[in-house]
Amino acid sequence: MELVYIDEEYQKEGGLRSICNELKKSFQKGRHHIYKVIDKYIRKDDLGLKMLEVAKILGKRIEKRMKYISMKLDEMMAYESS
Repeated sequence: MELVYIDEEYQKEGGLRSICNELKKSFQKGRHHIYKVIDKYIRKDDLGLKMLEVAKILGKRIEKRMKYISMKLDEMMAYESS
């Protein structure tokens, strides 16, 4: 999915680009912590398949959490913009 931007809004401070960059930094930091833990345990014998199951569960939980965060963000923005 590709987003379509209005040039002026996209480039300005506080525009979509700066917001996306902030979120991107947070996601990278969070992924780094998760990868570090997975790397620590994947090196042990016979944990590869178990880690795959854990990763699937973790992925579903992250999706649910992101959906919840987006709902709360929507509520917060609706309150702030009224």
